[in-house]
Amino acid sequence: MRTILVNRLLAGMLVTVTLTAATLKAAEVFLRADTTTLRMPDGTTVAMWGFAKDSAFGAMDGIVTVPGPTLTVMPGDPVLTIHLDNNLPEPVSLVIPGQAIVPSPVRMGNGRARSFTTETPPANGAPVTYTWNNLRPGTFLYQSGSHPAVQIQMGLYGCVRKDYAYGQTYPGVIFNTEVTLFYSEIDPALHHAVATGNYGPGQAMTSTVDFAPKYFLINGQSYTNGLAPVQAGNPGDAVMLHFLNAGLETHVPIVNNAYLRLIAEDGFQYPYPKDQYSVFLTACKTIDALVTFSTSGVLAIYDRRLNMMDTQVAVTNTINVLAAHNRQPAVAAAPSPPGGGMLTYLRVTDHQSPTNVPRSWVIQYFGAGPVYPPNTVGATDDPDHDGYDNLAEYIAGTDPTNALSALKITTFSVPAAGNAGPVVFEPTAVGRYYGLEFRTNLLTGAWTPVYTKVPGYPGSMQLTDPRSLGSAGFYRINVDLNP
Repeated sequence: MRTILVNRLLAGMLVTVTLTAATLKAAEVFLRADTTTLRMPDGTTVAMWGFAKDSAFGAMDGIVTVPGPTLTVMPGDPVLTIHLDNNLPEPVSLVIPGQAIVPSPVRMGNGRARSFTTETPPANGAPVTYTWNNLRPGTFLYQSGSHPAVQIQMGLYGCVRKDYAYGQTYPGVIFNTEVTLFYSEIDPALHHAVATGNYGPGQAMTSTVDFAPKYFLINGQSYTNGLAPVQAGNPGDAVMLHFLNAGLETHVPIVNNAYLRLIAEDGFQYPYPKDQYSVFLTACKTIDALVTFSTSGVLAIYDRRLNMMDTQVAVTNTINVLAAHNRQPAVAAAPSPPGGGMLTYLRVTDHQSPTNVPRSWVIQYFGAGPVYPPNTVGATDDPDHDGYDNLAEYIAGTDPTNALSALKITTFSVPAAGNAGPVVFEPTAVGRYYGLEFRTNLLTGAWTPVYTKVPGYPGSMQLTDPRSLGSAGFYRINVDLNP
């Protein structure tokens, strides 16, 4: 397999210097609150509000999505700072339930709180900054803290993720790949009233008391026949499922033919994991669950409460899924109106390492061609003469035209009292999976896996050998594009 060759090419090195403390840095994000639309399976276009991740304040180069972009904070980063730009017609703010802040609520004339924290006015000329110090690991919702019953329903929410350590979501909880599943629902009448300025006292709709959802979504999509499954790794992988409920109703996710090990709730790790068939996901709740699939295939994941108002095909699919669990007989579904449904699929595929470099990668580094100098763009060519051919550079995410761009172990500490310190390696990238191996003799003997399939972060990463080492030895890093 090509991965074995990459392992050999990217062999680790023995370093005799002691690792110095890494400089901690804050995660900094520029978010913009703006308008967008979602198209439902019945052809209805629903007005939405959402967040976009811009490159800078005022750049307006991000795409507004619902849910908003996932904000990933690297392990060890203590601070998250978000600069907010508001293109909506009313003030908005940002809160992360479960993360500590010093509250500064905004109140109305009668003393009632309008916002949990400082608001960002419409068309703000300068960014309003929200900062969370000592950000703790876990899975959390970020959402508007202003008029939340309406603004969260309109789409002002997203996910914040911070792992306890590289490859560990929580202490001792090792995973290989992860899937985020956002549950929400839409009342189109409410969205239309807000979008047209007919929501509020004396308007067509005065509150969310009569909230009546018609569409039910997972990750901002309502199931339609042919919707692509969500990739969930390879057989044998430890898959971390992040369940988040940004809706106003309770949902009960269930994965067909799979038991889930519930690890944490609202970013708090359970003292003892819970093995369950389904997840009780109340409003504004986040739950992390671990699952391992033994074989490849496609598995349905749906709301046990059903929440299906879908096309004929989707309803039939869901009934067949329920029949597989002996929940009800597999009978033909009665015709139903088009709408939306809380159904999607997870795909588990056998591992396949790439055997060639894609055309897009060649164009990125060597231009459109079509003619290139000899020994330049082939999979086994090494144009920068750094010892890594193009296929190895592609897999590692490094630059094939720069001999200094190569995955390498930079530092690790000399073992003290039998325990090694962090092994630091770079450059690393999102979309890659890294492993750490050890052996006592550089020339002979089997390499012992210490970590396998650790999801990549941009820049650099570090992995600490948890074992007690009896003698000195050697480390190496391996990398692959597939989990």
